[in-house]
Amino acid sequence: MKSADCSDIADTVANDPLVGLSRRVMQQVYFIYAVRQFKTPLVIKMASLCLIVICMTVWVSLGDVFMNLYSTTGIVGTPKFLYSAFMDTDWSVEVLSSLIFVLAVWVLYDFARSLISHMHFLGHIGRLEPHKA
Repeated sequence: MKSADCSDIADTVANDPLVGLSRRVMQQVYFIYAVRQFKTPLVIKMASLCLIVICMTVWVSLGDVFMNLYSTTGIVGTPKFLYSAFMDTDWSVEVLSSLIFVLAVWVLYDFARSLISHMHFLGHIGRLEPHKA
């Protein structure tokens, strides 16, 4: 008998126009929330960074760069290799490399600032006094 009762309730809920309306409204609310989250500056910077890295792979074989990087003479040779590789490349790769570096530093700065802000906020939550009437 319980299964018949449950199916009756399910049929009633499925055919109720208010339930369908509330689902459509909530889908729109979730969509708007997702769009707003994607419009935050940090997400835009991260997407730009990823797009530039993908564009960079058109001109540069990153696998070869890393293989050559491993063949350098230890830690001392790595900065020399990176400087030489940067200076002896096309201007388009230099521009994209510079953009990647600037955006990466900017994203890290924003992330650290956001993290510090949240930690500061969480620190104040524990010290809040209850409201006295």
